[in-house]
Amino acid sequence: MAGWPMNRSREQMSPDRREGSRRPQITTGTAIAGVVVGGLAALGAVGWLVLMPLYTEVGREWPVVLVVGALCLGAAIASLSGAIRLVKGAGGLEALRLGALTALAAIWVAAAFSALTDPLDARVADVSNVLASVFLLLIVFHSFNRETARWLAAHSARPASPQRLG
Repeated sequence: MAGWPMNRSREQMSPDRREGSRRPQITTGTAIAGVVVGGLAALGAVGWLVLMPLYTEVGREWPVVLVVGALCLGAAIASLSGAIRLVKGAGGLEALRLGALTALAAIWVAAAFSALTDPLDARVADVSNVLASVFLLLIVFHSFNRETARWLAAHSARPASPQRLG
């Protein structure tokens, strides 16, 4: 029973289990939001780059389809890699911000294209676009949290705990 984490003194615990080294809730929430954005952006990339050319006639719209698809793909890669690095405590805030801003650009480029090509769909400031934009801006806002920055600084300054092999 001496090996159980609850029976160890604070000094015997690994650095990740000590008080003060726990990941702040705001950091966890920001990383989860980054994973959600990355997953949705990946679906958007598949839709714009694969499904749209297969199931619709893409004529003069090819440049917009490629731009929005590339923005979605970039947002997916940046958001997912940033969120994973953030959860591990290895940084990732810049990539997460870049992914959120790239997704924001993809949303509004697609909305502007839709408004210009279809006069009936001229409501660019659609509720879904505004809500998605607010969500993405909240991710960027929360990525500047001081508590997250302090935790990352402390986490990167701490020596790695020894890994047991076998």
